[in-house]
Amino acid sequence: MKFIKKMKDGRRFLSLYVETILWVGLSMAAAVALFFSLNPAQEGLYDAYESGFVVSRTDAAVATVQNYITEHQLTSEEAEQLQPVLKKNDLSSFQIYMDGMMILNYTYGRNIDSVLYSEEDYADWETRYTIQFADGDATAYTDGVSVSQFMNTFLVIRILLCFLLFFILICVGARIVLRRIRRLHEDIHMLETGNLDYAIQVDGKDELTELQKGLDQMRLSLKLQMDQEKYLLDSNRKLITEMSHDLRTPLTSILMYAEILKMHKYKNPQQADQYIGKVEQKAAQIKRMTDNMFEYALVGMDTEADLEEPGKLGEMFYDILSDFAGYMAERGFSVQNHLSWPDVQIRVNTNYLSRVMDNITSNIEKYADKSRPVDVEAVRTTVEGKNYAGITIENTILKNASHEESSGIGTRSMENMMHAMKGLLFIKTGEDNYRICILFPEVKEKE
Repeated sequence: MKFIKKMKDGRRFLSLYVETILWVGLSMAAAVALFFSLNPAQEGLYDAYESGFVVSRTDAAVATVQNYITEHQLTSEEAEQLQPVLKKNDLSSFQIYMDGMMILNYTYGRNIDSVLYSEEDYADWETRYTIQFADGDATAYTDGVSVSQFMNTFLVIRILLCFLLFFILICVGARIVLRRIRRLHEDIHMLETGNLDYAIQVDGKDELTELQKGLDQMRLSLKLQMDQEKYLLDSNRKLITEMSHDLRTPLTSILMYAEILKMHKYKNPQQADQYIGKVEQKAAQIKRMTDNMFEYALVGMDTEADLEEPGKLGEMFYDILSDFAGYMAERGFSVQNHLSWPDVQIRVNTNYLSRVMDNITSNIEKYADKSRPVDVEAVRTTVEGKNYAGITIENTILKNASHEESSGIGTRSMENMMHAMKGLLFIKTGEDNYRICILFPEVKEKE
C-alpha cells in the first residue's frame, strides 16, 4: 500500500511535467497536420503557376535563346553552345530537331548524346517552338521552365507556417502556466499586506494546485492562530482590568485596618484582634484570587492536555468524589449521591480533573447553604450529535453570600481545563440554586 501511495504521489508530482510534454506533443502534431493540410493549397497554386506564369516565363526564356543564337550567329552544328543559356534561363528540358534529326537533347542541366528520341515522342505533350539558326530553321520542344524553385519556395513557406503555429501553441501553453504563477504571486502579495481574509484561488490538478491549496491552508491556519491570539489578548486584558478592580477592594481594606492598628485607633484588645482577623480574611481573599489567576494563566498556555488511557466513567470519578464527599462532610455539608454509572469509557487528565473539582469544592464552601444537601449525579447525554458522559453537582445558594470574586476567574480556569481535555462545562445559576455539569466524550471500546 505504501508503494502504491508513493506511485500516486509520484504521478501527481510529475503531472505538470507530463502536461508540458503532452502540450509539446500536441503542438508538434498540429504543426505536422498543418504541413500536410497545405498540400491542396500547394497543388492549386502550382496549377495556377503552371497555367499562367510558367507559360509566359517559358516564352521569354525561348526568346532569350533565340536572341543568343542570332547574336552569335550559331549554326545547327554549334547547338551545344546553348547549354549555358538554357541552364541560366532555368529550362529543365529542351530538345532541338533539324530535318528530323536531333541536334540537342538538353535535360535537367546536361546534354544527353547517347539517347536519340524520335521527334514524335515530344510532339505529343511538349510545347513546340521554331528556332532559327544561321544555317536554317529548327524545331524545339520543351516542357517549360523548372518549377523546382517554386516548389522549394512554397516548401519553405509551409515549414515556416508550421513552425510559427508550433511556436504560437507553445507560447499559449506557457502563457497559461505563467498567468497562474503571476496570479499566485499576486495572491501571496495580498497575504504579505496582512489581508488574511483574501482567499487563494485554487484551480487545476498539478503541483501549482497543491501549492495553492497549501498556501490557502497556511492562510487559514495563520488567521485562526491570530484570531486565537487576539481572543486571548482581549481576554487577558479584560482579566487584568477586572482583577485590578477586585484586588483593589481587599487591599484598600487591609491598608485601612493596618492604619487603624498602626495608629492604635481601637477601643480595646478585642477590637484590635477583630481588625487583625479582618486583615487575615482579606489577605486570604487576595491569595485565593492570585492563585486562581496564576492557574488560569498556566492552563491557558496548554491548548490540549495529555489524556490518560480510557477508563470506565465510575472508576475515573470514584476517588475524586470520595475525597469530595469526605471534605464536604468535614466542613459541615451533606452530600447526596445519585450515581448510577452508565457503562461507558472516557479519557481524562487526572491532574486537571482534580483541579476542576478543587474549584467546585471551593465555590461550594464559600457560596453553598450548609442546611441543604449537595446533590451529585452521574449523567449521559448527546451534544451536537456526539455522546458525552460525566457528572452534575447542584447546591443551594446561601442567602446574602458575599461574591468576592466577581471576575469569575475560577470559572474561566475550569473552562480552560475542560477545553484542554476536550470536555464540556455547563453552569446554570437559578434564583436559589447553582448547578454545574462536566462532560467528557465517550470512547469506544476498541479505541
